[in-house]
Amino acid sequence: MKTNFWVILVSCLFGGSCSLMIGGIIFSRHQDGSVIPRVITLIVIVIVYYYFLRWRHEKVNTDMVLLNITLFVLFLFISPFLMTSLNKLVSLPFPSQINNTVEEITTILEQKQLPFEIDIKESKKQTYKYGVRVTIILVKTQQGELLKSEIDTLLRSLPTKELHITFYSRNRETFLGIVINKEKSIVGCSPYEMCASMDINY
Repeated sequence: MKTNFWVILVSCLFGGSCSLMIGGIIFSRHQDGSVIPRVITLIVIVIVYYYFLRWRHEKVNTDMVLLNITLFVLFLFISPFLMTSLNKLVSLPFPSQINNTVEEITTILEQKQLPFEIDIKESKKQTYKYGVRVTIILVKTQQGELLKSEIDTLLRSLPTKELHITFYSRNRETFLGIVINKEKSIVGCSPYEMCASMDINY
């Protein structure tokens, strides 16, 4: 039983390895010198797995070999999904990071007397949905349009960390989304019309 477990695990690893190699070949096909090594590696993996199955066929019944082939094909297709899910999970900010960021920006809003409040529930929801960086949703507490002076004041006072901040008017009909890197430089902004009106270039 223990031997069968390791045989199954090897099949899963071979299937996942082939999937990653195929993905690497597809996404690097336009890069000089990067495809051939991956193709060679893929061929080697397939050959090794073929001889592995022949070796196992001599020691176990046909059903076990078929199970190994099935797992190999299964992991060949699901490995990209598993890797994407794992990368997203690893990139998610810790709850303490989210809470600290909320506290820092709340303090800035109070100190600068800016007419915004943080929608904490939506901020956490968006952070966990997209990952990579903390997302902060700011809703204006007064009627009227989003003002460049208010947004500039907050951006200058932000802590040094990766952030995605979305400013909303009170009725949430107007919004401005800004992505900031660790150097406090703007690396993304939407929608284009709002960014242009605020003189936000990146």
